[in-house]
Amino acid sequence: MRDIAILADKAGKKLAVESYGCDESPRGLLDKAILLRVLENVVSNALRYAEEKIEISFCVKDGMLSVTVQDDGSGFSKQALKSACTPFFRESGKDGHMGLGLAICTVLCGKHGGKLTVKNSEDGGAAVKFELSVN
Repeated sequence: MRDIAILADKAGKKLAVESYGCDESPRGLLDKAILLRVLENVVSNALRYAEEKIEISFCVKDGMLSVTVQDDGSGFSKQALKSACTPFFRESGKDGHMGLGLAICTVLCGKHGGKLTVKNSEDGGAAVKFELSVN
């Protein structure tokens, strides 16, 4: 979280982090490299598209780590909601990224017994949720 706070500060964005509904004493194993790779990509995307802030919420429950990263930007277009996790998907006019980040993260989550989903939040902005097994 310290590294994410530094990234948010450099981007001039506010960062809020909270846990919710976690198991009382969660225990388990997970691949730290996968967790950090997925988290860094999803947070970097949120910081890129946020207006002022991003929020990260997480929980470990029933053997799954669930992390949601939400920004206050314009959210996903209808096309992006369908295709954001498809390799090389980019919306026209976007900033030159290759369109691989969310696709790679989807594969990594699947290899770790989880998944990645994208949606627009009720408050506006994008919300990306990923889950990893911690069994």
